[in-house]
Amino acid sequence: MDNNKHVVTHLGLTVPAKINKLMQEKNISQYQLAELSGVPQVTLSRKLRGLGKPFGLDELGAICEALEISPSDLLAANSEKTAA
Repeated sequence: MDNNKHVVTHLGLTVPAKINKLMQEKNISQYQLAELSGVPQVTLSRKLRGLGKPFGLDELGAICEALEISPSDLLAANSEKTAA
C-alpha cells in the first residue's frame, strides 16, 4: 500500500534519499537545510521521510541552492566530482 511516487535518480536513490546523502556529505542538519533553503523544517522532515507529496520544483530549487548544487547534480548518477 505504498502511495509514494518519488522521482528516482540514476543511482536508484529517491530524491529524498539523495538529499539526505548530500546533507551527510556536507555535514548539514535538516534544521540548517531548512534555514538555508527557506523550506519549513516540518515540511522538509516529512518529505525527506517520504511522507506527503513529493518535493515541488520550487522547493527542489531552493534545496539545491542551499546545498550549492545544480538540480542536475541532484539527479546525476553520483554526487562525487571526478577529476579530469
